[in-house]
Amino acid sequence: MDDFSPGQRWVSDAEPELGLGLITALDARTLSLDFPACGESRTYARRDPPLSRVLFAVGDQALSAEGWALQVESVEFLDGLACYLGSREDGSEAVLPETQLDHRIRLNRPADRLFGGRYDRNGWFELRYQTHRLRHRLMRSPLRGLTGGRTSLIPHQLYIAREVSRRYAPRVLLADEVGLGKTIEAGMILHQQLLTGRASRVLILLPESLQHQWLVEMLRRFNLRFSLFDEERCQAIDADGETANPFHAEQLILTRIDFLSQSPERLEQAQAAGWDLLVVDEAHHLRWSPEGASAEYRCVEQLAARTLGLLLLTATPEQLGKASHFAHLRLLDPDRFHDLDGFLAEESAYAPIAHCLHSLLENRPLSPADRTLLAGTLGEGDNQALLARVLEPPAEAGSAEAPQLQARRELMDHLMDRHGTGRVLFRNSRRAIRGFPQRRLSLYPLDNPAALLDEAANPASANPRLDTRIDWLIEQLRWLYPHRVLLITAQADTTERLAESLRRRIGLQAALFHEGMSLLERDRAAAFFADPEGGCRLLICSEIGSEGRNFQFAHHLILFDLPLNPGLLEQRIGRLDRIGQRKDIQIHLPYPQASPQHWLARFYHEGLNAFEQSSPASQLVFDELREDLLLALDVGEGLDELIERARQRHAQLSEELRRGRDPLLEYNSCRPHLAEGLLQQAKAEQQPIQLVNYLEHLFDGFDIDSTPLSAQSFLLRPGQRTPEGLFPGLTEDGLACTSDRACALANEQLAYLSWEHPLLESAMEAICGSGFGNSSLCSLEKCGLKPGTPMIECIFLLQASAERHLQVSRYLPPTPLRLLLDPQGRSLGRQITPELIREKRKSINREQARQLIKTCTPLLQPLLDSAEQALLQQTPKLIEQARQQAEQTLGAEIDRLIALQQSNPNVRQTEIDHFRQELEQVLKAIENAEVHLDALRLLVAV
Repeated sequence: MDDFSPGQRWVSDAEPELGLGLITALDARTLSLDFPACGESRTYARRDPPLSRVLFAVGDQALSAEGWALQVESVEFLDGLACYLGSREDGSEAVLPETQLDHRIRLNRPADRLFGGRYDRNGWFELRYQTHRLRHRLMRSPLRGLTGGRTSLIPHQLYIAREVSRRYAPRVLLADEVGLGKTIEAGMILHQQLLTGRASRVLILLPESLQHQWLVEMLRRFNLRFSLFDEERCQAIDADGETANPFHAEQLILTRIDFLSQSPERLEQAQAAGWDLLVVDEAHHLRWSPEGASAEYRCVEQLAARTLGLLLLTATPEQLGKASHFAHLRLLDPDRFHDLDGFLAEESAYAPIAHCLHSLLENRPLSPADRTLLAGTLGEGDNQALLARVLEPPAEAGSAEAPQLQARRELMDHLMDRHGTGRVLFRNSRRAIRGFPQRRLSLYPLDNPAALLDEAANPASANPRLDTRIDWLIEQLRWLYPHRVLLITAQADTTERLAESLRRRIGLQAALFHEGMSLLERDRAAAFFADPEGGCRLLICSEIGSEGRNFQFAHHLILFDLPLNPGLLEQRIGRLDRIGQRKDIQIHLPYPQASPQHWLARFYHEGLNAFEQSSPASQLVFDELREDLLLALDVGEGLDELIERARQRHAQLSEELRRGRDPLLEYNSCRPHLAEGLLQQAKAEQQPIQLVNYLEHLFDGFDIDSTPLSAQSFLLRPGQRTPEGLFPGLTEDGLACTSDRACALANEQLAYLSWEHPLLESAMEAICGSGFGNSSLCSLEKCGLKPGTPMIECIFLLQASAERHLQVSRYLPPTPLRLLLDPQGRSLGRQITPELIREKRKSINREQARQLIKTCTPLLQPLLDSAEQALLQQTPKLIEQARQQAEQTLGAEIDRLIALQQSNPNVRQTEIDHFRQELEQVLKAIENAEVHLDALRLLVAV
């Protein structure tokens, strides 16, 4: 490798899109480069870095950073730096130091390689072009990052993930009911943000009991490797001395919320570390009131204030009261939700607006009262125009579909954004989502020994000598054999007594899961229960087992006792009753007759229907009747009357909820026609046949051996020519894979090779970012041309350089453009297609290749110039399309914020200015997009 000096210009072989690099620092082992064209920096090992020196020769044209061009007449070197002397376009003499070269310069290396007699296999050239075309399609997809995980394609999850991930710095509350897949939705959003470069640093805050579950889920489903941080890990990083802030050591970090809330030093370090996204699970544990807040809430508030993106996950956003719900919204958008009293007043006035929304949603005529309300509520000019369009009488029957329906939808969007909880809350209910199994309750009244007559509503333990539930449990497990069974009870010591009694009496080895166990022990117990072959039949959980853990592979649930809270009961049932459950949930409830557990079971079942149906009204009714219920459980009287009151109140509140928040909230959380469209698009974009074909070409190009394991799976092993470290997860032992989603979901031991798997992403980046296959040659039989006719096949890339956070590739991804020219400059690309070349091409030996290159070299440069000029005629249209898309996307967000500012003066002007500046920078990058030659193949007809 050449000697290095600060100020020299180099390009990255692996990332040519970075533009021209400038050496800024070097020591004995490393060197650092800045890439001003895109605002990036890189550090490389000094020995054999993937870099190429940029030097111009006499006769070349060099472009300065100021925009003028120099015809190089001589080159001088001083302290390792090149200085170019020559003349400018106006004929004046000039000097151009290499430090002042244009940062966006790209080198025409494919032609240099081919002119120099260096070329690759034709299969590599074709794989390179195929990869560029695939990457262009994948990067343009609105679903990029959302469909490549090991997840089922479920409409409401796709809808939420798409709606959230398309936003700049999303800040939302994911509040789907238990079992609808909030963790998966969050994972899809994270994966999309990381894959597209909109985020690179993520911090996840969790209760201790969920840490390892999230680690496993993020890795198993989305190939995201989070690092678990605690005090011990931070101290180890501090001791290494590599960084002053331990949170700078990793990009993806997961930790306990109480670890930060109880350590001011670590919280300060976490804040200073800077994050693109903050994720908080079980957010209903955060406590806030106008008078004060919990340490956990203050911790999240401080981090959220310094983080652009925020995801809060909770299944119970309103069950802890309006103030608690407001506290969550306040974390997400302190401008929109800045005053509790104002929020409560707005909530109380919601019913008439909901009625209007329902009419808009169902395309019903608006009543005079609805019109008056909308005119007063939506005072902004854009809404008045939309309202006028909605009120226009259709020209003829059935003609209202297009403009009026669009206007109705836009009005609903504006209402949600500016006057309701807007775009910050997503809450799907089971009632609106299809595909859930039935819940079936089986009650088992048991004899009530005298020792149990005074049992509390939440029993502290079970006495194996007296409690008839033990005998019932033993018999029931025999009846349920060989099904796996989840048993949940309130207290940890109950789990151990039950396990010991079962082991001693029938020799059953049950797995335990309770708060007295370490996280590793709990994870092992859950894995033991989940193992379909060598696992156990029974998992006994304490109450913590009903939060966050998913066991939908089982469908039998034993409630050994009942919690004094219908929300906790729903959490218990929700461990089995989830998206992905394929069988009806069998709920088994034993209870001693004439006991508080008996009476509580009646209240839940007869008053709230809480066992067989999930309803947000249950918690509200329970809160209202709590004191009366406690009295009834204590004295055993008045229960029938209380159950009837609960039943009536439950029906009333359910109807109020249906008429009140549900229409707007469900519309905002999953618009069925859009969700179904996303599902169909996701299925279409999988293109399994194309994926399999590409994998075959990829494996062949990199000497990877693929051995079938079954009809849908295969084993990959690296060959002798496979580059080391290029394919994540591929080791000498091999990697068992499948490219079929259903097979991956059914076999977790197989890697799921989707279009977004790191192995494919890494391979595609390596191919497109290096010289792999960028020059080649071949002969072509029976192509319709005179034998001996040479042709050049040029693959150009239209590409924009910009700072990564601008995400210009959303609008203009690297675009491959193919041209095939004969010696007269005629375009033959439509006649001689890539498929035809693949079918008719023949290899040329080295001596023939040398003679062909020597003969054709005088023709190549003029043809390349002609090809580039022809391409320049195509690029304005592509650039204009990208410009329009950027203006539409970012302009809509600017308009939304301006309109929102009119109804909420606390919206920051700086946020509006941020989007205006971003739009300006994106448009500038698109306008400066350049075409460069990416690959070149010389062909000769035979």
